[in-house]
Amino acid sequence: MTHMLEHGIVPRNHGNLGRRPKHALCFDDVQRVVAYLLNCAEREGIHLPAAPRGRDNIPSTYLPASTSNSTCSRIISRIVRPT
Repeated sequence: MTHMLEHGIVPRNHGNLGRRPKHALCFDDVQRVVAYLLNCAEREGIHLPAAPRGRDNIPSTYLPASTSNSTCSRIISRIVRPT
């Protein structure tokens, strides 16, 4: 209520406005993670014969169920250096 009384009817600004979040990754780290996932998908993935409808003609690849989400995130956290 005090915000409305002080500033009128305007939306509030987020607290991180203009600042980089703590958990943001640099571009090099993002490239390393993408390269790892693509290599893993090429090595262990199940390739579909054709792209599903409504996509951009890139066939999907399913990763095996033997690699859980927590295992994958643990490996990615080793790839990415904390900044």
